[in-house]
Amino acid sequence: MRRNSIVLGILMIAGAMSASAQSFSFYSTLRAGRSGNGVAGGNGWELASGTTQAFSNATWTTAQFAYNSTPSDNHWRTNNGTQQFEIGYNATTNTAYTQVRDFNGNWATATVANAGAAFPNNTIWTLPAGSFNVSATGKQDPSSIIIEGLTLAPNVALISGTVPTSIGVIGSPGVDTTASLSAPLVIDAAANGGSWFLTGTIRFSGLQGSGGSAQGSQLSFNLGALGNQTPEATTMSLLGGGLMILGWMSRRRRMGEVK
Repeated sequence: MRRNSIVLGILMIAGAMSASAQSFSFYSTLRAGRSGNGVAGGNGWELASGTTQAFSNATWTTAQFAYNSTPSDNHWRTNNGTQQFEIGYNATTNTAYTQVRDFNGNWATATVANAGAAFPNNTIWTLPAGSFNVSATGKQDPSSIIIEGLTLAPNVALISGTVPTSIGVIGSPGVDTTASLSAPLVIDAAANGGSWFLTGTIRFSGLQGSGGSAQGSQLSFNLGALGNQTPEATTMSLLGGGLMILGWMSRRRRMGEVK
């Protein structure tokens, strides 16, 4: 009886821990691009999504973001024009994505799939402050990057933190500049079926091909996100039941009732 009870308690706790351990992280990058960076043809990628920050920052994907524009070698808007972007998680397809609208209003998109099961509605997402940043590095002339009009998808609740109205940096020769959030953003997308996105506009200036020399990763916007499934009532019941059984057995042993 004692052994069976102990085994049952351990199994209930193990089941609860397994049910509540699901998580998924992804990282998104939008950058100046266009330079060689070891890519055949001399075109560096400009947007990416990956499961690690190193992958997102180092991997050239099919989402090179090389739509037709004027001039033809400039993939971002000329004259410091803004372009809409969107970064988020799609619960229906179980994928994270990074996308930017082209001149024709179409999305250029990079995605990364969650290798685990799709998240249920009770998932809390955290956007860490340190991995939510813009940077301007290694330029030969003044250039800048600015993110504006940031908003969350409708029905997505902001639990903690403040979505900035804008975040940007202005670089200068020989100076590296970075700006990031002061506190993480914590969001709950339960009312939106588990899907969420953050949207806004991105504005580059001083790009190569647009009268400047910034290219590659010299101007970039980075965003990291971590999703964690919150324990459901059944999970908490399993955990509570397992702890109660082990506690009851421990109490009986101390009182000398278990021989």
